Amino acid sequence: MRDKLTSTAFWSTLAVALGAWLAAIGGVVPTSWAAVIATASVVAYAISRGLAKYGSDMKGGIHSTEFWIGIAQVAVIVCAAVPGEVTNKLAAVLVATIAAVYTVARGVAAPVDDLL
Repeated sequence: MRDKLTSTAFWSTLAVALGAWLAAIGGVVPTSWAAVIATASVVAYAISRGLAKYGSDMKGGIHSTEFWIGIAQVAVIVCAAVPGEVTNKLAAVLVATIAAVYTVARGVAAPVDDLL
């Protein structure tokens, strides 16, 4: 298995999320759109990592790139919600989506023996 930091999935996720937020800062897209676009990219990455790790021995969640990229996205959403650039309702939905998908992806990746 390739090192996750050299994977195109990691770097494309980072590029999409960063690009979306930079587009919002530059006024190209509304901040709420950037939040949704970046979250969709992070969610897709978490799902892909969960499927890639299916049935394998996993390291703890705090040591995974999908955990940290999700935490970074949540931090940016909160930073956008505090001044009102993103509504609190949208922020809550996006953060809950990231948490739920991350949890499901970890469940998919768990070794079968751990589930029994």
